[in-house]
Amino acid sequence: EDICKKIERYDDPKDFITEAIGMFITWWTNPDKVQEIMMDMAKDLTPEMVAHMKENAPVYAENLEKAVGTLGSQKQQIATSVGGTQTQVTVSDTEQKNEVIVSTPDYYNEFLHSLNDAREKIESMKFTEPKEYLPYDEYPLMWSFYSRFLPIKIVISVLANMILEYDSPKISYKQFRKKAYEVAVIFSQNLRNYENSHQVPRNERISTGMPVPDSLTNVPSNKRLQTMAKIESSKKRFLEHFVGMTEESWKRRLKKDPNGAWFDGALNALGLVHVTLEDNELKIILSEDGAEFCKLSNPVIHNGSLVKPISEEEKKFIKKKIIPKLNVENEIVNDVMKHIEKTGKEKDPIKRRVLPSKLNEIVRKSVFKYVKNDPEDAYDQGIVRIQFLYEKLGKTTSELDKMDFDDLCDEILELGEDCLDDKDVTAWRVASMGRLSEIGAVKWTIDTHGDSFFTLPK
Repeated sequence: EDICKKIERYDDPKDFITEAIGMFITWWTNPDKVQEIMMDMAKDLTPEMVAHMKENAPVYAENLEKAVGTLGSQKQQIATSVGGTQTQVTVSDTEQKNEVIVSTPDYYNEFLHSLNDAREKIESMKFTEPKEYLPYDEYPLMWSFYSRFLPIKIVISVLANMILEYDSPKISYKQFRKKAYEVAVIFSQNLRNYENSHQVPRNERISTGMPVPDSLTNVPSNKRLQTMAKIESSKKRFLEHFVGMTEESWKRRLKKDPNGAWFDGALNALGLVHVTLEDNELKIILSEDGAEFCKLSNPVIHNGSLVKPISEEEKKFIKKKIIPKLNVENEIVNDVMKHIEKTGKEKDPIKRRVLPSKLNEIVRKSVFKYVKNDPEDAYDQGIVRIQFLYEKLGKTTSELDKMDFDDLCDEILELGEDCLDDKDVTAWRVASMGRLSEIGAVKWTIDTHGDSFFTLPK
């Protein structure tokens, strides 16, 4: 009733309830249509709602505004409770402008102009491990969502530039997240423009893993809402995987479990940064390895390449300093490379081709070595997934819950390699081979039938 008194959109509570239930039913049954409802609601949003959207989903808010014009009315009366009384406060559009950074070329150009200075700055500094920093959960594989190294190189180069900009080794994590996306999305736009115009096949595209460009240029009006949702989803995925989880998500995790302060994201997982909590704010600091990685020249960032993502120096660093940190990932890479190097000696070019099915076998064996050595950790880390065990062992959840943990580990070992889900094995193989192809350790080819195979690069 209070909302209906304040907002002209609803004549009475029945109108509000009908729309609320209708939207929720639509979300469950036809989610694409929810965007149309949001477009219709956009003109009635309060400044408070608009401000919240611009702060927490700035790209979505910007693109929604492009699609419908101004979000909310020019002036909106908001009833605000002050000391138990209702006070009318008028908030104009200009007062509601949010300072969230969106993707413009400004910081991107500044970043490019400062590349050499940033590397010199990093060269002159010593990066030491803080006494206390947020740990990673020690997952022994490189998570499948960390699909490429170029996005990692771009975001960590942004961190180096911010160290130069603020003349400090400690950078606000929230500000870093914003600027990392702003730079990455423009690199993505440039790479995708080239790849689309030159019809570059997917196995040779170096934009993989990068965020979807946040532009609606040339997007038909009937596709705008779908594109806006895709952009926002891509942004969230890119930031969470290649930069790290939000500060708010981490604090919620800590509140739920004071002993589980794990901090997710490729940078922390690969030991390229340290994240610390100071005065209730997260700060991000380059590690010694991260600083070393920053100093290496990159073809895309430093030379403007649109076809070569990783330099030879970076390749050596990745193979020597990054991959070995994750013992199971390292095992997969070593076993895969041994097999590809062995088949590379075959005289018959057909026999030199290594198919995904064979690689799946190798990956399965590599991961099971770890499971066999430590089934408890494999279970705890989710390498052996509980739901898959239920299906494989033909037991109910309650039956497994009642099992002694040692007996459960025995069951895992009894299953052997079959304790690993085929879907997981394929995901690990796809991610590992994509990264090896990116750094030039293997050559990924797609034949005329659309089938993939891998060989040693010439």
